[in-house]
Amino acid sequence: PLYVLLVKLHLVNTRIGYILAMINVGLSLSIFLLKTFFDKLPKDLEEAGRIDGCSKFGIYWHVALPMARPALAVVIIFNALNVWNEYILAMLIFSSKSLMPLQRGLMVFQGAHITEYPLLMSGITITVLPIILIYLFMQRHIISGLTAGAVRG
Repeated sequence: PLYVLLVKLHLVNTRIGYILAMINVGLSLSIFLLKTFFDKLPKDLEEAGRIDGCSKFGIYWHVALPMARPALAVVIIFNALNVWNEYILAMLIFSSKSLMPLQRGLMVFQGAHITEYPLLMSGITITVLPIILIYLFMQRHIISGLTAGAVRG
């Protein structure tokens, strides 16, 4: 269904089509995590914001959003990991080699009868580095963000 939609919209073999498809892939998990986090926020915080004179957007911007940093960090990490490791959708959408992502380029080192293991392993190491850096940068938010919407009390 996704490929047919992209064909009808003339978005096959374009970066815009790939970006729109990847946004839709991560949207359901992002909405689920953030909704459970915001549902768990105490109503007292909203009332305190109203007493201070905040509008609904002001309560969201000044009260709820700063408290949602751990959940937002988890959403960013999961979506970045999902987009970075995506392989199959790129194979379907792109036919031009210049548009292929880095993970698709690793398949060049693996042939039908021979595999260039030194080149493949060095390529895999290079492709893993950005995700490791994102993880190390946002590491303190991961556990608190994962458990933020899990327990209701």
